[in-house]
Amino acid sequence: MNVTRLRMRVAEIREELERKSAALDSGKISPAEYKAVVPKLVEEGQDIKSMLDLRTKALHYAGAADMSTLGAAAYGTPPTVKSSVNDTGHSEPKWSPGSPLSATQDQLHGMWEAIQRKQAYRMEIPAVSSAGFQDEIGLKTAGSPVSDSGLGGPPYSPTPTGLPAVIQPGLTMPIRLEPDRLWAHLPGISVDAPAIEYLAHTGDTNNPAVVAELGTASDVGMQLSTTVVTSTKIGALASASVEALQDFKYFASFIPSELSRLMINEETNYVANGGTEGGPTGFTGILAISGTLTRSVGSDTPIDALQKSFNDLRVGSAYATADLVAMHPTTWNAIQRQKSSFNTYLLDPNPATGIVDSIFGVTVVVNTWIPVGTAIVLDTNQSLLAWTRSSLIVEANPYGDGWDSFYWQFRAWERIGLGIRWVDAINIVTGLPTS
Repeated sequence: MNVTRLRMRVAEIREELERKSAALDSGKISPAEYKAVVPKLVEEGQDIKSMLDLRTKALHYAGAADMSTLGAAAYGTPPTVKSSVNDTGHSEPKWSPGSPLSATQDQLHGMWEAIQRKQAYRMEIPAVSSAGFQDEIGLKTAGSPVSDSGLGGPPYSPTPTGLPAVIQPGLTMPIRLEPDRLWAHLPGISVDAPAIEYLAHTGDTNNPAVVAELGTASDVGMQLSTTVVTSTKIGALASASVEALQDFKYFASFIPSELSRLMINEETNYVANGGTEGGPTGFTGILAISGTLTRSVGSDTPIDALQKSFNDLRVGSAYATADLVAMHPTTWNAIQRQKSSFNTYLLDPNPATGIVDSIFGVTVVVNTWIPVGTAIVLDTNQSLLAWTRSSLIVEANPYGDGWDSFYWQFRAWERIGLGIRWVDAINIVTGLPTS
């Protein structure tokens, strides 16, 4: 992108629009001729301006020569800045204090809006260096052409490196984490107390029976139990220096976003493995719940074992219906590859998506936090509840421990609890393929 040529083209478009408007006013061209040309010129001018705006913001985010983001430099002829010639023959940049002429278009627009609303406005204009006005043209030395990579020597020593790199915020790569959120597959309920208690009808002393005419019915003697779920707080901090936030402003949104993703990833670990060996403590995860149904593959095929686990739920005391299976991607991949004696796959893909995402009508989700070779089979309507005391919150604080060290702290936290309804609506299947 040659910025100088783009700016020249903007000037040409402006002059052409003025000529066309004058020709229309004088009757030299008809309205139809005017409409045939002007919209295209306006559209082209807007496209160029958008491109220049995008480049300006990229340079600003990167902290690369704030002067490259200044209004006059970005949209017109830069202010005159004196310079001297050093002993290498290069023009040595000088700087000048910021002035209103150096304000960015965004700053001027913000000031105008503040004036319209009769509000106070603060605009910080940095000092300007002539180096910032080089744009995409390197410093020329005798006998060499002007080029993008011509920068070198003082003050660009020790080696020629071309123009300074511009960090593109949109290309910042986030950390890779498990994309599936196990918590989201469970029925969720918000609570406004530190703990929640609910009743369960677990049995009866007597069963209903035939009663003779004028006979006396017996009381069934309902047996009730209570379950208490307390909220567990999961939290994390992330910090960034004031210099980092100032020089690369994208950090202000990138760090909270990454912190949120890390929280969700660990939340999934807690939901699947909390309280199990090697897993986080203080939170009862699905695999740590006592009293659930279990099934080992044994001599069965993996598909047969899963089908039997569905039946285990149906004939168990919960009379549950399996509607979700969660397992490791490797385990599911091995099951998908099961073939008949005719070398055809046993599981058919979803006609709508072309993906095998269910087994005997039961939805399958994959999650790497579930151990390889294990599957969690659920009736989500009867097994678990995702209690949420406080949903995920992300906060920023410049006045905490980092006050004397000049850094900001970002904090993410949530309070959740895994509510167990009927343990017989959960079946843990083991012995499934691991490769």
